[in-house]
Amino acid sequence: MGNFIRICECTCIEGQSPYLRARIEQADGTPVVQADFGAINWYVYGENDELLSSGACVVVDTITDALQAWDLDTDGYNFSMRMEAADLTISGRTSYWVEIVFSLLLPDENIAVALYHLYQLPIRSV
Repeated sequence: MGNFIRICECTCIEGQSPYLRARIEQADGTPVVQADFGAINWYVYGENDELLSSGACVVVDTITDALQAWDLDTDGYNFSMRMEAADLTISGRTSYWVEIVFSLLLPDENIAVALYHLYQLPIRSV
């Protein structure tokens, strides 16, 4: 996995807390499990790589040892994090980059990164 990078596009409604999901695997394709993780940290960036917010995830709350079903493929995901709307509420901003950094405890694989490009759609009044 080394410097594994996965880029995902996401769209959410302004003020919504989107779920970010990914399948994190070892180089041989075997999904990682909770015991493989030392830490998971997240960072929200705006334009020009401006850091807007950051935090850490609890491994047991965001990583599952068994792949979970989803509609992207038949394999599933093992990482799921709810991004709080407050971390995506910057006046006038509709586009964010969210970087998830997985610090692993595996012998030859020590870090993985997932990038999400989030677009917020404004709430329409009727």
